[in-house]
Amino acid sequence: MRSEMLIDNQKLILACEAAANESRLGIGELGEKTLHRTLKHYFEPDTDFHEVAFCGSVADIKNSNGIIEIQTRSFDRLIPKLNRFLPESNVTIVYPIVECKTICKVNVDSGESLPPRKSPRKGRISDALAELSKIRDFLPNPKLKIIILFLDATEIRMASGSTAVGRRRTSKIDQIPTSLKSFVILQDALDYNILVPSSLGDSFTSAEFERSSGLHKINLHNSLMLLLSLGILTREKQGRRYVYTRTNK
Repeated sequence: MRSEMLIDNQKLILACEAAANESRLGIGELGEKTLHRTLKHYFEPDTDFHEVAFCGSVADIKNSNGIIEIQTRSFDRLIPKLNRFLPESNVTIVYPIVECKTICKVNVDSGESLPPRKSPRKGRISDALAELSKIRDFLPNPKLKIIILFLDATEIRMASGSTAVGRRRTSKIDQIPTSLKSFVILQDALDYNILVPSSLGDSFTSAEFERSSGLHKINLHNSLMLLLSLGILTREKQGRRYVYTRTNK
Protein backbone atom coordinates (compact mmCIF):
# COMPACT_ATOMS: atom_id res chain seq x y z
CA MET A 1 0.00 0.00 0.00
CA ARG A 2 1.03 3.61 -0.50
CA SER A 3 2.32 5.20 2.67
CA GLU A 4 4.00 8.36 3.88
CA MET A 5 5.14 6.96 7.23
CA LEU A 6 8.78 6.64 6.14
CA ILE A 7 9.13 10.09 4.59
CA ASP A 8 11.84 12.29 6.10
CA ASN A 9 12.98 15.08 3.79
CA GLN A 10 15.39 16.49 6.35
CA LYS A 11 17.11 13.11 6.30
CA LEU A 12 17.11 13.33 2.48
CA ILE A 13 18.97 16.67 2.64
CA LEU A 14 21.63 15.11 4.83
CA ALA A 15 21.85 12.12 2.49
CA CYS A 16 22.31 14.44 -0.51
CA GLU A 17 25.13 16.27 1.30
CA ALA A 18 26.83 12.99 2.20
CA ALA A 19 26.52 11.77 -1.41
CA ALA A 20 27.99 15.03 -2.72
CA ASN A 21 30.93 14.76 -0.32
CA GLU A 22 31.58 11.19 -1.44
CA SER A 23 31.54 12.27 -5.06
CA ARG A 24 34.07 15.03 -4.43
CA LEU A 25 36.35 12.60 -2.58
CA GLY A 26 35.98 9.90 -5.23
CA ILE A 27 34.48 7.46 -2.73
CA GLY A 28 31.97 4.80 -3.72
CA GLU A 29 31.28 2.61 -6.68
CA LEU A 30 32.71 3.80 -9.99
CA GLY A 31 30.01 5.40 -12.14
CA GLU A 32 27.46 5.53 -9.32
CA LYS A 33 24.98 8.36 -9.92
CA THR A 34 23.78 10.93 -7.37
CA LEU A 35 20.29 9.44 -7.02
CA HIS A 36 21.67 5.98 -6.25
CA ARG A 37 24.31 7.31 -3.87
CA THR A 38 21.83 9.58 -2.05
CA LEU A 39 19.31 6.81 -1.47
CA LYS A 40 22.05 4.58 -0.15
CA HIS A 41 22.82 7.23 2.49
CA TYR A 42 19.10 7.77 3.16
CA PHE A 43 18.42 4.11 3.95
CA GLU A 44 21.74 3.59 5.77
CA PRO A 45 23.71 6.66 6.89
CA ASP A 46 26.60 4.57 8.27
CA THR A 47 29.01 3.97 5.37
CA ASP A 48 30.51 0.97 7.17
CA PHE A 49 27.44 -0.92 5.92
CA HIS A 50 27.79 0.24 2.29
CA GLU A 51 29.14 -1.98 -0.49
CA VAL A 52 29.54 -5.07 1.66
CA ALA A 53 30.93 -8.27 0.14
CA PHE A 54 28.55 -11.16 0.76
CA CYS A 55 28.05 -14.58 -0.83
CA GLY A 56 30.37 -13.84 -3.73
CA SER A 57 28.76 -10.50 -4.59
CA VAL A 58 28.60 -6.94 -3.22
CA ALA A 59 25.47 -5.59 -1.54
CA ASP A 60 24.67 -1.87 -1.74
CA ILE A 61 23.80 -2.03 1.96
CA LYS A 62 24.08 -4.88 4.46
CA ASN A 63 23.20 -4.22 8.07
CA SER A 64 21.36 -5.92 10.94
CA ASN A 65 18.06 -5.71 9.03
CA GLY A 66 19.42 -7.54 6.00
CA ILE A 67 20.40 -6.40 2.52
CA ILE A 68 19.14 -3.32 0.65
CA GLU A 69 19.68 -2.91 -3.09
CA ILE A 70 19.01 0.47 -4.71
CA GLN A 71 17.95 -0.29 -8.27
CA THR A 72 17.06 2.58 -10.59
CA ARG A 73 16.59 0.34 -13.66
CA SER A 74 17.49 -3.02 -15.23
CA PHE A 75 16.13 -5.44 -12.63
CA ASP A 76 17.50 -8.33 -14.68
CA ARG A 77 20.92 -7.38 -13.30
CA LEU A 78 19.63 -8.28 -9.84
CA ILE A 79 18.97 -11.92 -10.67
CA PRO A 80 22.48 -13.23 -9.80
CA LYS A 81 22.41 -11.28 -6.53
CA LEU A 82 18.96 -12.54 -5.58
CA ASN A 83 20.03 -16.11 -6.26
CA ARG A 84 22.93 -15.66 -3.85
CA PHE A 85 21.38 -13.39 -1.22
CA LEU A 86 17.86 -14.71 -0.63
CA PRO A 87 18.85 -18.13 0.77
CA GLU A 88 20.99 -16.32 3.36
CA SER A 89 19.31 -12.99 4.13
CA ASN A 90 16.25 -10.77 3.91
CA VAL A 91 16.50 -8.49 0.88
CA THR A 92 14.84 -5.14 0.19
CA ILE A 93 14.86 -3.64 -3.30
CA VAL A 94 14.33 0.12 -3.51
CA TYR A 95 13.03 1.34 -6.86
CA PRO A 96 12.74 5.15 -7.23
CA ILE A 97 10.14 6.70 -9.55
CA VAL A 98 10.43 10.42 -10.35
CA GLU A 99 6.92 11.87 -10.14
CA CYS A 100 7.90 15.44 -11.00
CA LYS A 101 11.09 16.18 -12.91
CA THR A 102 12.80 19.55 -13.46
CA ILE A 103 15.18 19.51 -16.42
CA CYS A 104 18.28 21.69 -16.35
CA LYS A 105 20.35 21.87 -19.53
CA VAL A 106 23.99 22.91 -19.62
CA ASN A 107 25.56 24.09 -22.88
CA VAL A 108 28.47 21.73 -23.49
CA ASP A 109 30.43 24.41 -25.35
CA SER A 110 29.95 27.48 -23.14
CA GLY A 111 29.10 25.88 -19.80
CA GLU A 112 26.05 28.15 -19.63
CA SER A 113 23.00 26.82 -17.81
CA LEU A 114 19.78 27.19 -19.76
CA PRO A 115 16.50 28.08 -17.99
CA PRO A 116 15.09 25.04 -16.16
CA ARG A 117 11.76 23.57 -17.24
CA LYS A 118 9.31 21.04 -15.89
CA SER A 119 9.11 17.74 -17.74
CA PRO A 120 5.58 16.96 -18.94
CA ARG A 121 6.06 13.28 -18.12
CA LYS A 122 4.94 12.18 -14.68
CA GLY A 123 6.27 8.99 -13.18
CA ARG A 124 3.59 6.49 -12.16
CA ILE A 125 3.44 3.20 -10.36
CA SER A 126 2.97 1.21 -13.57
CA ASP A 127 6.57 2.19 -14.43
CA ALA A 128 7.63 -0.42 -11.88
CA LEU A 129 5.72 -3.25 -13.53
CA ALA A 130 8.07 -3.80 -16.45
CA GLU A 131 11.08 -3.97 -14.11
CA LEU A 132 9.39 -6.25 -11.59
CA SER A 133 8.42 -8.66 -14.37
CA LYS A 134 12.15 -9.32 -14.89
CA ILE A 135 12.37 -10.91 -11.43
CA ARG A 136 8.97 -12.64 -11.66
CA ASP A 137 10.44 -15.97 -10.54
CA PHE A 138 11.31 -14.45 -7.14
CA LEU A 139 7.86 -12.93 -6.46
CA PRO A 140 6.36 -13.20 -3.95
CA ASN A 141 8.93 -14.27 -1.40
CA PRO A 142 8.62 -13.72 2.38
CA LYS A 143 12.29 -12.72 2.47
CA LEU A 144 12.01 -10.20 -0.38
CA LYS A 145 10.45 -6.75 -0.01
CA ILE A 146 10.03 -4.13 -2.74
CA ILE A 147 9.90 -0.43 -1.87
CA ILE A 148 8.69 1.78 -4.71
CA LEU A 149 9.79 5.27 -3.79
CA PHE A 150 8.10 8.31 -5.33
CA LEU A 151 10.15 11.48 -5.42
CA ASP A 152 10.80 14.75 -7.23
CA ALA A 153 14.18 15.32 -8.86
CA THR A 154 16.27 17.66 -10.95
CA GLU A 155 17.74 16.10 -14.07
CA ILE A 156 20.98 17.54 -15.42
CA ARG A 157 21.45 17.28 -19.19
CA MET A 158 24.27 18.35 -21.46
CA ALA A 159 23.02 20.20 -24.56
CA SER A 160 24.91 20.36 -27.84
CA GLY A 161 24.34 20.60 -31.58
CA SER A 162 21.87 23.02 -33.13
CA THR A 163 21.80 26.62 -31.96
CA ALA A 164 18.02 26.35 -31.63
CA VAL A 165 17.64 25.49 -27.96
CA GLY A 166 14.55 23.37 -28.48
CA ARG A 167 16.37 21.21 -31.04
CA ARG A 168 19.60 20.64 -29.19
CA ARG A 169 20.74 17.11 -28.69
CA THR A 170 20.81 16.36 -25.03
CA SER A 171 22.19 13.58 -22.89
CA LYS A 172 21.28 12.92 -19.26
CA ILE A 173 24.28 13.04 -17.01
CA ASP A 174 22.72 12.93 -13.54
CA GLN A 175 19.56 13.06 -11.44
CA ILE A 176 19.47 14.81 -8.08
CA PRO A 177 16.53 14.04 -5.75
CA THR A 178 14.88 17.15 -4.29
CA SER A 179 12.03 15.74 -2.18
CA LEU A 180 10.48 12.43 -1.24
CA LYS A 181 6.74 12.03 -1.73
CA SER A 182 5.63 8.56 -0.61
CA PHE A 183 6.39 4.85 -0.62
CA VAL A 184 4.61 1.75 -1.82
CA ILE A 185 5.69 -1.44 -0.08
CA LEU A 186 5.20 -4.79 -1.82
CA GLN A 187 5.79 -8.06 -0.03
CA ASP A 188 2.72 -10.30 0.00
CA ALA A 189 1.08 -11.25 -3.30
CA LEU A 190 -2.01 -9.16 -2.50
CA ASP A 191 0.13 -6.03 -2.23
CA TYR A 192 0.65 -6.16 -5.99
CA ASN A 193 -3.01 -5.25 -6.59
CA ILE A 194 -1.92 -1.63 -6.45
CA LEU A 195 0.01 -2.09 -9.71
CA VAL A 196 -3.22 -2.48 -11.70
CA PRO A 197 -4.26 1.03 -12.90
CA SER A 198 -7.22 2.28 -10.87
CA SER A 199 -8.82 3.69 -14.03
CA LEU A 200 -9.55 0.16 -15.27
CA GLY A 201 -12.77 -1.66 -14.49
CA ASP A 202 -13.06 -5.18 -13.12
CA SER A 203 -12.47 -6.64 -16.61
CA PHE A 204 -10.42 -5.23 -19.48
CA THR A 205 -8.42 -6.09 -22.57
CA SER A 206 -4.67 -5.78 -23.02
CA ALA A 207 -5.29 -2.71 -25.23
CA GLU A 208 -7.17 -1.03 -22.38
CA PHE A 209 -4.39 -1.95 -19.95
CA GLU A 210 -1.86 -0.51 -22.39
CA ARG A 211 -3.68 2.83 -22.58
CA SER A 212 -4.02 3.08 -18.79
CA SER A 213 -0.52 1.93 -17.87
CA GLY A 214 1.55 3.45 -20.67
CA LEU A 215 3.29 0.09 -21.16
CA HIS A 216 3.87 -1.26 -24.66
CA LYS A 217 4.91 -4.42 -26.52
CA ILE A 218 7.17 -6.75 -24.51
CA ASN A 219 6.87 -4.63 -21.35
CA LEU A 220 3.09 -4.81 -21.60
CA HIS A 221 3.12 -8.57 -22.17
CA ASN A 222 5.57 -9.29 -19.36
CA SER A 223 3.69 -7.06 -16.92
CA LEU A 224 0.41 -8.87 -17.57
CA MET A 225 2.19 -12.22 -17.17
CA LEU A 226 3.51 -11.07 -13.79
CA LEU A 227 0.04 -10.07 -12.58
CA LEU A 228 -1.35 -13.41 -13.78
CA SER A 229 1.39 -15.37 -12.02
CA LEU A 230 0.70 -13.48 -8.78
CA GLY A 231 -3.00 -14.29 -9.00
CA ILE A 232 -3.93 -10.59 -9.23
CA LEU A 233 -5.56 -11.21 -12.62
CA THR A 234 -7.17 -14.10 -14.44
CA ARG A 235 -7.88 -14.23 -18.17
CA GLU A 236 -10.09 -16.01 -20.66
CA LYS A 237 -10.26 -16.05 -24.44
CA GLN A 238 -13.20 -14.17 -25.93
CA GLY A 239 -13.09 -14.44 -29.68
CA ARG A 240 -9.60 -13.53 -30.84
CA ARG A 241 -8.56 -11.64 -27.72
CA TYR A 242 -8.00 -12.23 -24.04
CA VAL A 243 -10.09 -10.49 -21.40
CA TYR A 244 -8.37 -9.94 -18.04
CA THR A 245 -10.34 -9.87 -14.78
CA ARG A 246 -9.32 -8.66 -11.33
CA THR A 247 -9.49 -11.44 -8.76
CA ASN A 248 -10.05 -8.95 -5.89
CA LYS A 249 -8.54 -11.44 -3.46
